[in-house]
Formats: sequence, C-alpha cells, structure tokens
Amino acid sequence: MGVVRLTLWEAKDLKNVETVGGGKSDPYVRIKSGVQIRAVTQVVDNNLNPEWGDIVYVPIHSIKEDLTLEVMDWNANSKDKSLGMTDLNIKELVKLCADGEGDTLKKWHEPTGQKIDK
Repeated sequence: MGVVRLTLWEAKDLKNVETVGGGKSDPYVRIKSGVQIRAVTQVVDNNLNPEWGDIVYVPIHSIKEDLTLEVMDWNANSKDKSLGMTDLNIKELVKLCADGEGDTLKKWHEPTGQKIDK
C-alpha cells in the first residue's frame, strides 16, 4: 500500500527501571506491526523525559493494519524492558490525511497500560 512517515518527538515521566546503581532508564521507541519490528529510534541514555525528534518510515500493507509504538529501556547485558506502549490506527491516520490534516497532523498518544513483552 505505501509508507507512513512518523516523527517521534518525546516521552514524558517514564518509569525508572534502572534502580540498581542509581541510574535512569535508557529509552527508545520501537514500532511494531503484529510481532514484527518495523522501525526503532535512537536510545537516549539515562533520561525519563527523552526527546528524540527521529523520523522513521514504516511500510504499511493495508489500512486495516495498526501499529504499536512501545517505549523500551535499552540494556546491554539483559533483555530490554517495556516502559509503556500505545496503538496507532492506520485507518484513522488515512482519514485525517484525506480530510486535509496531511503533514501538519500532530497528536500526543497516551500509553494504553498494556505490555507486549512479559
């Protein structure tokens, strides 16, 4: 179908899962479609209010496809931990763009409270 261009600006008040050693979470965002990771942002070290400003291009195969944006804590020696996630409805984005929102669409997404990884 096409490609969705997303600019991932920031997250606020993230959970600190780096309690050992007095550090803070090292967040990044991964964009998933189903179980497949489609894009990731850079890691921001030791920060609970990260600012990325990263632009990612995500291939979309159908407007019925939804994307999951999950903020993760990067770890060098263990599995990365989920800090929160939200869903992005492609059908809704297509409708907003068709209604003239286009490149100016800016939307804050709140976390769903669900976890993908256990």
